[in-house]
Amino acid sequence: IYLPHHLCTREFFELVDSRLLSDGVVALNLGGITRDDPVVAAVTATVASVFDRVEMARVPFTRNWIVLAWKGAPPTDVARRSRLEQTPCLAELEWMVDGSHFAPVVAGGGTLLHDGRAAVGSLAHDAWQQP
Repeated sequence: IYLPHHLCTREFFELVDSRLLSDGVVALNLGGITRDDPVVAAVTATVASVFDRVEMARVPFTRNWIVLAWKGAPPTDVARRSRLEQTPCLAELEWMVDGSHFAPVVAGGGTLLHDGRAAVGSLAHDAWQQP
């Protein structure tokens, strides 16, 4: 939940998008109890306002969410496995191979964060106040 506000804005993600290769991906790790957590909802809504294909999954046995924003089409499960096999941490990330863990993020689902209007600290405070 402790995110630098300037790395959560639409303008930041537009800049990232402009620098990604055609098959690039943005990967975020967000902390929150549910998808509706104020920080998770705002950051994912902001990412989805820039990228056409955004998906997220809960990291098993944690309060963390992995958010993936694709410049091109998301890879198939076979392609995911192939990419993960190139890393030294396949055993820890095996759950990511099965695309059923990931659900799409739909644009328009929350507060958009902008430069000068990215109250991530306030959203984190709101998240701690939730029952």
